[in-house]
Amino acid sequence: MKRMMMLLALSVAALTTSVVYAANPVIHVRLEHPTMVGEATLPAGEYVVQVSRTTGDIPLLIFQGKDKAAMVVATQAEPLQNKALTAELVLTKNGDQYRLSKVIVDNQCFEVSQ
Repeated sequence: MKRMMMLLALSVAALTTSVVYAANPVIHVRLEHPTMVGEATLPAGEYVVQVSRTTGDIPLLIFQGKDKAAMVVATQAEPLQNKALTAELVLTKNGDQYRLSKVIVDNQCFEVSQ
């Protein structure tokens, strides 16, 4: 069942990316450590992160790597004021485990539930 859900999520992520690629922010990141994104653990490596939206305007963060992908629902926080950054990932660390908590793109902050 988990395998089927992951394949479905990967299919949706690929479809969503191809349809809305030009309209949504995209960033390239390198994860230095295995990182939890939602319920998935992404191995260290290069990823393309895209902020997409559902038909209900709910933000989705889509991580696509060479061998693995993940998608997580986020909430949009207030726009950042006077922030010169164009892109940033905010990770939390608990013991040896890293977990995605925020993605900042074009002065927009997207928070991930823990």
